[in-house]
Amino acid sequence: TGTVAGNWASAAVNALGDNPPPGWLFNWDKALTIQFDVDRYFPGIATTRYAYMHLSTGTPYQDLANTDHGFAIRINRNGLVLTAESANGTTTSSASMGTVPISTFTRYKIVWTPGSKVEYYVNDSLAATITTSLPSGLIGSVSLSGGVRTPDTENMVLYIHRVVFAQDWD
Repeated sequence: TGTVAGNWASAAVNALGDNPPPGWLFNWDKALTIQFDVDRYFPGIATTRYAYMHLSTGTPYQDLANTDHGFAIRINRNGLVLTAESANGTTTSSASMGTVPISTFTRYKIVWTPGSKVEYYVNDSLAATITTSLPSGLIGSVSLSGGVRTPDTENMVLYIHRVVFAQDWD
């Protein structure tokens, strides 16, 4: 599903699939890996622009809030800084992932180990690990999404070539 309005654009899918059976819940207690293959990121010139890649209950084009459950990678145009985020419904944690390789193919990967840690990779190199504010349990609505947000009308482009989502089901 894609959405464009005002100063943001996003695309999202239900992490349980297109038409999950009634009553299906997303299980944070199962290991998972999410990979976003980004062809190019053109951030424009404004300093307050963001791009996001999420698996969460939150709004696809915003930072994770304390009430959200999930993981995110945020690209901040100001300094081209990458930030890893995790939220458990009560608190959020974040960690620096370094700077963004722009205008080139980049692979971003999130690897979740339930109850232990979430690891964030850039081009298959570990960039950050978060061990606090980790989601757990079952929840009804989780989206896998990517999006961009800017406070003005200048173009900002995030080309997501492929998204791979794999979760243990046993």
